[in-house]
Amino acid sequence: MQHKPKSIRIRLAMDESDYPEEILSDDLFRELASELLVPINPGIDAETKCQLYLSKLLYLESMRKKAFALINLPQTESTNFTTEDLKTLRAATVFTNSELKIHLLENLRNAINVAEMKGYYAS
Repeated sequence: MQHKPKSIRIRLAMDESDYPEEILSDDLFRELASELLVPINPGIDAETKCQLYLSKLLYLESMRKKAFALINLPQTESTNFTTEDLKTLRAATVFTNSELKIHLLENLRNAINVAEMKGYYAS
């Protein structure tokens, strides 16, 4: 009997157009800024954790685009976003990408170990 490994389905639950305007507000960004460089709870199952990291990356990219566009508006219009906000968004994106990569590599390593153990005990 051949064991079929459990797969982790990766898909984006939404695209940036699915975010309501209030989710992309600079006020909400200010509230969340301190949380953007924090890893997601390690106690969450692998599939959910992957979905959360991907959603976080989508949110960060949407915020970065909005902040960039607002910062580069004509001088007659104002925004609360700053170039420091863009740096924070970039740092959070790099951090989240590295956390997602670590998470995926750990899951791959675990799957390989399980497959090797099953092969060892099968022989």
